[in-house]
Amino acid sequence: MTVDLNLGYRFNDRYQVNLSAVNLFNQELREFTAAAPTRGIYTMEFRINL
Repeated sequence: MTVDLNLGYRFNDRYQVNLSAVNLFNQELREFTAAAPTRGIYTMEFRINL
């Protein structure tokens, strides 16, 4: 079992930040049989609406 987490915060109409964690606890995961194992993927996105 794995845990994913997505968090976002909008500062105002112009600025927003998003954080994402796939496989938060970094467990070895195989998407399908014979696939290479993967670990956690972590991203941060900062958006500016023009």
